[in-house]
Amino acid sequence: MDDVEAERAKLVDAAWGVLERTGFEGFKVSSVIRATGSSMRTFYRCFASKDALFVELLIDESHRGAARIERLVAEHTDPIDRITAWIAAFMSTATAPTLVARTRLFTAIGERFVDRPEVFTSTSGLLLPPLVDAIDAGAQAGSLRTAGATADASMILALCRAELVDLVQGRTTKDPAVQLQRVTEFVLRALQVTT
Repeated sequence: MDDVEAERAKLVDAAWGVLERTGFEGFKVSSVIRATGSSMRTFYRCFASKDALFVELLIDESHRGAARIERLVAEHTDPIDRITAWIAAFMSTATAPTLVARTRLFTAIGERFVDRPEVFTSTSGLLLPPLVDAIDAGAQAGSLRTAGATADASMILALCRAELVDLVQGRTTKDPAVQLQRVTEFVLRALQVTT
C-alpha cells in the first residue's frame, strides 16, 4: 500500500468515526482531518471533494454489506431459500441493533447522490451477485421463472432499498417483520415460484 492509499484508508476510518459521533448533518471534513492529524492538503490529495469521500464511504459500506449478505446466503442451498435469505439479510439492517445506526447514516449519504445513478450502479454491483446466482439457480432448477436474473435482482434490490430507507428514516409506521414478510412474498410471487 503506497502513502496515498494508506492516507485514504486512514481518512475513511476517521470519517466513519466522525459520522457515528456527529451524524450526517453535522459532518465536517475539518473534523476528519483533526481526527487523523492530517492537513487539508493531504485530504485533497486523496479526495477531490467531500462528495468523493462520501462515495468512498458508500463503496466501503457496500463491501461490508455484500460480504455479510454473501455469508448469510451461502448458508442455504435451495435457490428459493437463498433468495429469501438475501432479502432477510438486506432488510435486517433496518432492525438489527448493531446495524441500524450505520444503515441510517448510509441511507442519508446515499440520498445525497440520488441524481447520480453511477454511484448506485457501483454500490449495487457489489450486493447483487448472490441474488443473481440464486435466481439463475432457481430458473435452471425449474423452481421459478425469470426473464433475466440480473434485471430481476436489480428490481428486488430497488424494492428492498426503498423499504429499508422508509424504515430507517422513520417515514413509516409499518412493522419491520411484517414488511419483510410482505416484501418476500411479493418477490416470490413476482418470480412465479413453482414449488
